[in-house]
Amino acid sequence: MSWQAIPEHLAWITAVVGSMAIVGLWLLKRGRWPRRRGNGRFCRRCEYDLSGLTSARCPECGTELSERNVATGERRRRAGLALTGAMLLIISLAGLGTVWWGPLKQVDWYRYKLSRWVAADLRSTDEDLVERAWNELERRRAEGPLSDAVEYIASEAALAEQAKAEDQHGALEEKLVNYLTHRAAARRLDAGQMDRFFRQANSVEVLVRPVVVRGEDAEFGMRATGSGPVSGMRVPPPPDDAGKNWHCDVHVGSLKVGNEYPDMGSGTGCEGVRFPGRHTMTWRCSTVGRQEVSFIRRVHLFRTPTGEGGPQDEFATFEETYRATFLVEATPGPDNPRLVRNPELAASIAAAYWQVQFPHRGERGGTVFVSFSRPPENIAFDVTLRVGGEEIRLSDSSVTCRKGKLGGGGASLGQPWMPSADTADVILRSSGAVARRTPDIFEIWDGEIVIRDVPIPK
Repeated sequence: MSWQAIPEHLAWITAVVGSMAIVGLWLLKRGRWPRRRGNGRFCRRCEYDLSGLTSARCPECGTELSERNVATGERRRRAGLALTGAMLLIISLAGLGTVWWGPLKQVDWYRYKLSRWVAADLRSTDEDLVERAWNELERRRAEGPLSDAVEYIASEAALAEQAKAEDQHGALEEKLVNYLTHRAAARRLDAGQMDRFFRQANSVEVLVRPVVVRGEDAEFGMRATGSGPVSGMRVPPPPDDAGKNWHCDVHVGSLKVGNEYPDMGSGTGCEGVRFPGRHTMTWRCSTVGRQEVSFIRRVHLFRTPTGEGGPQDEFATFEETYRATFLVEATPGPDNPRLVRNPELAASIAAAYWQVQFPHRGERGGTVFVSFSRPPENIAFDVTLRVGGEEIRLSDSSVTCRKGKLGGGGASLGQPWMPSADTADVILRSSGAVARRTPDIFEIWDGEIVIRDVPIPK
């Protein structure tokens, strides 16, 4: 309810009862605090008659008798008039309270809260209050720009939300981070906020398997954990595609494994303020014992406000060094990885199979890709094809998928792909070696599934 929506009858009642309150106040004043009359001298504090008194203090209350503390004229109070005024005032105020209690309960007092206090509510742990504060700030922005001080408080609250761990974000995380992205594009964040925003958007978790096996490939790298918009991640794109025209280029290099310096590096990029997903490199360790891996990641962020190919507006370039230790064993231990022997899962894992992509016929050294969607257990498979009764075991398999996630990978044919049939059976056998290539799969389902009669494209 707003003040403009006051019913007409309430306005009339308020006018009448308010007039009664004014009359009651006037009677109370006339009866309790009337004007002084006469020329006598009286103590202002206790009204003692000071006529003929030569003392410097009031004999009644002890107040020092200065010019300020002595009043001229006597107050002749009328108790009946004061009582009538007080009763009339109490009755009218009670009437106003009774009449207005219901309507005042309907007033959205939050609309009148100071904007600074509303912005501070964005840090609340109460999700409903955070949403209410955000909606109220959006309403006020629609009516006119908020002060820089209010936007600073809101930006700090949004940065605090962005900095939370992935599983700790609130329901408004996306809106708050998009708000920061738009503020950054307009260069309305100060230098410290801008740096925090980009670094938090590009925060990562280092991926290093704690125990690897000598002579086997092992992956080293990182997984994006930051919060920030990436354009093109949704189809159709959201109405507020905050990542549009932003560009994030990432280069990972200077890899050091133990005392070895592999001449290895990789770069990638995307449209947005961060690069999502994983970024890994593979290396085969040859020395048994405790080792350290380190690498440097460089991030470059810029915008093309007029679209792809337009002039670049530079924003940030920074690099960070990551280190981790791991153990290299001569042979794999019995729980590296731990095998889950549960044949009853075979049907549900087979149901989680999504698709197989074959290379073009005649392609030398082609790759077969196998995809899964949310299997009930971690999986890591070697791949074998059965075509026309002949089995072809593929090499360099990376077919893995984490429990409840999307995943998959490829396996190399190593020979020209000239199938003699129009379909193939895809045989997937659990493999500890494939699991050990990953930095974070330590337990896999142990078994075999066969995907029969998969069509081979012409």
